[in-house]
Amino acid sequence: MIKKVTLSDLEQAIVDQKTDAKVGDICTRNVITAYPDEMLEDALCHLGTLDMERIPVVDRTHPKHVLGTLRRSDIVNALSKSLSGKHERSQHIDRLRMETFIGSGLSEIYIRNEDAANGKYLGEIHLPEDCVIASIQRGRQVVIPRGHTQLLAGDQLIVLASDGSLEDLKKVLHKEIKTTPID
Repeated sequence: MIKKVTLSDLEQAIVDQKTDAKVGDICTRNVITAYPDEMLEDALCHLGTLDMERIPVVDRTHPKHVLGTLRRSDIVNALSKSLSGKHERSQHIDRLRMETFIGSGLSEIYIRNEDAANGKYLGEIHLPEDCVIASIQRGRQVVIPRGHTQLLAGDQLIVLASDGSLEDLKKVLHKEIKTTPID
C-alpha cells in the first residue's frame, strides 16, 4: 500500500492540532496511482474525477516503487503542444494545396521602420498586377487590408503572388526613401 502526505493532510493535522504527529499518522492511505504504461487519458481521468493536482507513478510489478510524479500541468502542457503541432501541420498542408491549385505562393513580408511603405496607405502603393495582400498581422490583431489601411513598422503582410511579382512587391515596399542632404 502506498502512502503519501498531501497538503490536505497537513491542513487537517493543523486543524486537529496534531502538528507533533508522525507522518505515518496523518498520511493518505490507498493513494490513487498511475502506471508508466497507462494511457495519458486514463491518468487524466484519475486527476480530474478526484480533483487532484498530481499522482505518483509506480511500477506495475512493484507498486510500492515510486518512479515519479505525474502533474496535471504536465498533461495540459503535453496536450497543448500536441494540438499546436497538429494545427501548424494542418496549416502547412492547406497552404501547399492552395499554392498548387492557383499556381502562386503565399509569402510573409515584414514592414520595417526604414521601409518606404511604413506609414503609407495601401491605396498609395502601386502593387504588382498579380499580387494580393491577403491579411496583415499587427501584434495579436489581424487586419483585413483595404485601400485606407495604413502600413506600420512591425506589420506582417501575408501575400499571395507569383515569384516575379513577389520580388517586385518587396522592391516597392522596402525601397528606402531618398532624401537630399541640406547644406
